[in-house]
Amino acid sequence: MEEVIKRGDGREANEIRATTIKVGVISGAKGSCLIQKENSKVISSVQIKTQDESIDFEFTVKVTFAQFENNSLFNNRKEIELQEILTQSLTSRINQESNKGKIICLQVFVMEQDGSVEDSIINSSSLALFDAEIQMDSIIIATQLLNCHI
Repeated sequence: MEEVIKRGDGREANEIRATTIKVGVISGAKGSCLIQKENSKVISSVQIKTQDESIDFEFTVKVTFAQFENNSLFNNRKEIELQEILTQSLTSRINQESNKGKIICLQVFVMEQDGSVEDSIINSSSLALFDAEIQMDSIIIATQLLNCHI
């Protein structure tokens, strides 16, 4: 009989989390996206301000974790790391010419974390920019893999 490897949450090794993606969930934002994977929830929103079109676009990113963990030092380091990853990966995809004069502000909030959320942060950010009609060369999509040695 073959041994079935189970994850900590009861899923088999080859089983993905049930995922829900909703775009346009924040009425006051230019663009937004909510991704829920089982008990993990990430929401991203985009605000756009305009300035002189002779100036290149600006892109700012803010990642915040809900204070559900006591380890705020870990959260602060993780927020800074993820802000850097998002800034680097998304800035290169935003079409600079068609977004001249725009100040694009991306805010990401991790409401609940039950396992790794990095891919949800990247995906919700990319889809929120798409929802805000930011001209992009491509949409960044992320996933995570589990390496099981059987």
